[in-house]
Amino acid sequence: MEEGLIIVEPAGRSVKLLFKVRKVFATEKSPYQELVFAEIEGFGSSLLIDNYIQLSEKDEYFYHELLVHPAMTMHPNPEKVLIIGGGDGVALREVLKHNNVKEVVLVDIDPVVVEFSRKYLEPINKGSFNDPRVRVVIMDGMEYIKKTRK
Repeated sequence: MEEGLIIVEPAGRSVKLLFKVRKVFATEKSPYQELVFAEIEGFGSSLLIDNYIQLSEKDEYFYHELLVHPAMTMHPNPEKVLIIGGGDGVALREVLKHNNVKEVVLVDIDPVVVEFSRKYLEPINKGSFNDPRVRVVIMDGMEYIKKTRK
């Protein structure tokens, strides 16, 4: 990916969104996908996977807060939480805002995403991987469930 590139993302049958890459900070390829940490005009620092924007610093909270907090507030006492996927650490950041959480297991199939996110997304995920309540497991999510089902 190069600076000045215009990314085109479909947003429905007849709508496409255009995003301009202002600066590329880092790229990495894993056996599963290609990761890019870049500045997108109007959205700031962003994580792209296979040329699709996964999150941006300007609006990621819309998604992650709505993903996490309804479930966390509906449970009477969520002490143990499992996140499957979420290798960017941002849903993890939101889960850790709940003081009654004692343990979070984050399972992601791609170790490159987790390490890339630790290295480049800390300003967005607020260092959530460093919380002592967090355990990261590199494994397919379905395999993890099969192995740990009680």
